[in-house]
Amino acid sequence: MRDDLQVVDSFKRLASRRSRAEALEGIVAELDSYEQAALRNALNAKEFRYDIVGSLPPEVVSIIFKHVEVVDFFRCHQVSRRWRSLLASKEVLRQNLGFMHWYSDAELAQARKLYPRDCGGYEFLQGMAKRMHRFKHGNPCDHYQLHATPMLFFQEQRKSSSVMCGERIAWMVFSDNGSQAITVLNLRTRECVDFVGQAREHISCISLAEDVVSYVTFSGVCYVVDLETREKRYFRLPSSELISITSRHRTVAVLRKGAVSVWNYDEGSCHTFPVMEEPCLENSGASELQQPQDLLVHPIKRTVDVFCCGSDVTGQGYIRSARYSFSGEKISAVTAPLPTILTTHPHLRSPVWEIQAIVPLDCKGRFTIHFGCKETHYFEHGHWHSMVFDDVSCNFSRKSLEIVVMSFKYWKDVLYPLDMANDGFYMTPVVVDPLTSNIRFANGELPCIYDVRYDPKPRNTITLRCQDREEGHLPPDDSELLYVNDRFIVLFRSMEIHVWCFEERDVPAA
Repeated sequence: MRDDLQVVDSFKRLASRRSRAEALEGIVAELDSYEQAALRNALNAKEFRYDIVGSLPPEVVSIIFKHVEVVDFFRCHQVSRRWRSLLASKEVLRQNLGFMHWYSDAELAQARKLYPRDCGGYEFLQGMAKRMHRFKHGNPCDHYQLHATPMLFFQEQRKSSSVMCGERIAWMVFSDNGSQAITVLNLRTRECVDFVGQAREHISCISLAEDVVSYVTFSGVCYVVDLETREKRYFRLPSSELISITSRHRTVAVLRKGAVSVWNYDEGSCHTFPVMEEPCLENSGASELQQPQDLLVHPIKRTVDVFCCGSDVTGQGYIRSARYSFSGEKISAVTAPLPTILTTHPHLRSPVWEIQAIVPLDCKGRFTIHFGCKETHYFEHGHWHSMVFDDVSCNFSRKSLEIVVMSFKYWKDVLYPLDMANDGFYMTPVVVDPLTSNIRFANGELPCIYDVRYDPKPRNTITLRCQDREEGHLPPDDSELLYVNDRFIVLFRSMEIHVWCFEERDVPAA
């Protein structure tokens, strides 16, 4: 027994791994077959654990976890202290968290205010990852319904009667005498505020930005209200036909026939410059002069993008964007083709395209432009078209989207189609690339959007059962409007609003 202890003590006193390995080789060489079998059984009964991931450098770990779902990435923090320290390092976070590139710096800064006690940033990053995961997979954390004041929906006012920006949504309230007020709803706090003009003026269109809400009356006055202080200011517009209004941050731009007016809430000065009709294709005598249809304003660059649609003699449609400075100087222009509409009436003239709406695609300066056609006989049932415009690079995507659903909205790389069924509505999120025409589900198995009405139990689908549909009282197709961003989905109906929340901290109190 003493000899055995001496052998063990001698082995323990070996300092280097090389000397211990040589000693083991010498011992194994002296074992007979029975002793080797006993050693094998002893080794098989013993568990060996080695943390391969924990021993790797952060650069290699970041490559491994690129293939892990963002929510599972945070669950792996619970494996061990070493894993949490390694996965929480800046080198791994920046390379693996998709939302660090999915969200803009302004969005991250705004969301960071919801986590004042999270000094290390772990809770904040985990919360943003959960929000993105819920939005991409159609798993909202809350749904509530509000009764709305009477609204009016029809094709001509689809882009001007209601609008959504961030955590707020605004709409025009209609009565028998027309629109005399607008309502702004904070989706997070459920607070509603009404605004009117002077002497109950009738309102023609509205626009909502991050800081202000603006609306134009038929008397040619544009009112701008600060959403925090609720202070109302106004400016008068030239007496010409109103076409469109847009706003961004604290700046409002109004497009009227032949002119654009830009007004800043803080400066209080109005810049007006002429915008003339021009061909949609430069250096082409075959292209007719086209009236501008919509616009976007960029307060930081102090520029305005004016859009018009047209077609050439062959029937090919085009969209054109012309960029102007606030002083009226034309800076640049870009043209992109529109998809061709198939018609059963080849003897009719070329279709006239028009812009139905321009809605934000993200907070990085990309917008989705939805198109329609004035002549209804050119429409194939259930088809719409859209195109992406990047106002940072001032260019269009060269591909467009064509789907067969009642309504749809993009946000970043996720599309939410709204589909009617006999007993309600269904919304199935689809992961897409808005810069191409290829539509694919998250699992990559389906090449296009399918009709969820034929799937009795669709997966990852937001379902809304409507009692009036069950009773057979079907509202018109234009009485439902859909608004989407990664924090909220809002479905407008004639007398009610449905809101789905994807951020736990945005869930209002009961």
